[in-house]
Amino acid sequence: MRSETAVNLKPFYAGANRKLSVALKLIALPLLIIGGVLIALNQSLNAQAIFFSSGFILFMIGWGIGFFSSEKASDKALVKFLKLNGFKAIKTLSEDSVPPSIWEKSAIFKFSYCFSGKLDGYDFVGANITGKYMHWVAPRTAVLGGPMLRIKLNHSWPRIDFTRPGNLFLQFAKSSRVAEKDMTKVSLEGDFSDKFSVEVHKGNELEAEELFTPNFMAKIEDFGKFADFTVVGNQLFIMTSGSYYDKRNLNTLFGSASLLIAQLEK
Repeated sequence: MRSETAVNLKPFYAGANRKLSVALKLIALPLLIIGGVLIALNQSLNAQAIFFSSGFILFMIGWGIGFFSSEKASDKALVKFLKLNGFKAIKTLSEDSVPPSIWEKSAIFKFSYCFSGKLDGYDFVGANITGKYMHWVAPRTAVLGGPMLRIKLNHSWPRIDFTRPGNLFLQFAKSSRVAEKDMTKVSLEGDFSDKFSVEVHKGNELEAEELFTPNFMAKIEDFGKFADFTVVGNQLFIMTSGSYYDKRNLNTLFGSASLLIAQLEK
């Protein structure tokens, strides 16, 4: 069962028009191959240089055109998306806009494409986030990132972390020696705990079990690529592991948010 929201995702499409980029790369490929064959056969340096360098230059031009046209198309799509949904572009977010399950792991963050608005009547801020760990796990390496929402709730909850195995936002951080020591994994009925990880502050296991009812767990599994989340107090943080804004990532983000709001605020 997919959650329906009032969010209009039509401006986003799979990718930019890169016909020129593809054409240049297709022309470059045989030139690279000819140059490589001539090198292997020890033919004249002039012939090698003409074919190989021409192919390399065309390939790099094609790559550049594809990259920049994609960036430009994504920017235009995001602007249209914000206008259609009544959202507002903002300059940046503060560090408290990421869940404690991330910032307590000693990471530094960069926010891009930030915006704010309302979802199902609730205030939220969103951004594309990249983070770098500064401790021993992966010093100065970008190991987490993607679109994220922070939603302000009416009700307060103990801290609950929900992750999919292998997710770079939360699961990787938990393997570090600076991981939160006061969290405990909750075992839920069926095979749900084999597919997802649910952790809660010790002593609040009952609240996690009340949140993850059989009906809610079924909705998460039926949704498909449900987003990871942390709820703590009246703040809900929702994260996807995609590296950019597109229709699929935003559908995961906002669809998961609507399901969570309905469950957390009932």
